[in-house]
Amino acid sequence: MYNKGLMREWVKLRESYGVEGKKKFESLRVWGQPSAWADSVMQCWLSDLLAEYVPQTITVCDCFQGQWTPVVLHTSWFNQQFQIPVGPDVTPLLQLADVAVIAPAKSAAESKKEDLQLLLHEVAKREQVEYSARFGKYEIFEVASHMASYQTEIQQKRDVVLAMAVQTQSLALRPDESGQLVKVAETSLGKQFPSTPSPFRIAGELGGQEVGRADQ
Repeated sequence: MYNKGLMREWVKLRESYGVEGKKKFESLRVWGQPSAWADSVMQCWLSDLLAEYVPQTITVCDCFQGQWTPVVLHTSWFNQQFQIPVGPDVTPLLQLADVAVIAPAKSAAESKKEDLQLLLHEVAKREQVEYSARFGKYEIFEVASHMASYQTEIQQKRDVVLAMAVQTQSLALRPDESGQLVKVAETSLGKQFPSTPSPFRIAGELGGQEVGRADQ
């Protein structure tokens, strides 16, 4: 067991759970860094982690400064990850995972926080001490663990990211068995996840025809 360093308290927490409780740590990664403001450090770690799963990616990001520092861009380039920035007011259309997965998980986190606050309040009342709403590492980890399990549960029931990609027409074309691009709306995915009209019109031409909204 590590008894020194930045992560020693987290190691103690993991050991305190016992054999069964340690399984919670298998679904979460706990990262620590000396400075709370060195966000680009963790962005590089996140880029390396993503590279372990897929060899190439197109990553849709907002304009958070930590994602666009030179060291992060270089790391993304080495990992063959192409970052695309999105502007304001287009999150529902372009940041699909943020809407389909993260938003429900945040709601689950708020629910778990309320449960823990109620528990802490009852403990303080029973021990006749002043109630403190401060969360420690145990409470933080319990909230994060609940978020992860909730995300896994809803994704196993239905591929919500894929569904939203089809419904918002972010995924409009895909190759068939012969390698030819076909409209997703005409495939089984299109029937399973019917698309909705896009609020935007795309200027340009495709095969000599103007590209725009299907309802225009």
